[in-house]
Amino acid sequence: MVIKMGKFCTNCGTQLKDNADVCLNCGAKTYANEFKSGSWGHQARELTVAFNMEKATEVVLKAVNDIKSFKVTRVDSEEHIIYINVRMSMFSYGEKLTVYLKEIDENKTQLSFNSRSKLGTEFVANSKNKKNIERLIEAINKYTL
Repeated sequence: MVIKMGKFCTNCGTQLKDNADVCLNCGAKTYANEFKSGSWGHQARELTVAFNMEKATEVVLKAVNDIKSFKVTRVDSEEHIIYINVRMSMFSYGEKLTVYLKEIDENKTQLSFNSRSKLGTEFVANSKNKKNIERLIEAINKYTL
């Protein structure tokens, strides 16, 4: 199964129909056409870790806890999605960072990171979102060595 960015609502986690403009569950805008890495205020990245799904989830949660401005808002154990809120800063009004976990085999898990600015209108949003994904990957890497 291939995980597509934008497949799930970044606000409530409901599965979305292709090219949906709003989530039918919570009404949040989905920005379906913006879910491409490098588009305004949005970044995406992938990382494979040498852990099973349970351990990979544990590592991501520990890494998020290590970053002061990050807060886990929800963990969807069925869909294997971790929702993270990134606090507002001098450079942005905050972000919604989502981590999708996909089991590759019993000892490997793929992490797909999707970061979207809450407003999406900040001038520096693109670089800020990219930086925050990098910060999370660095924190995760501390637990993978």
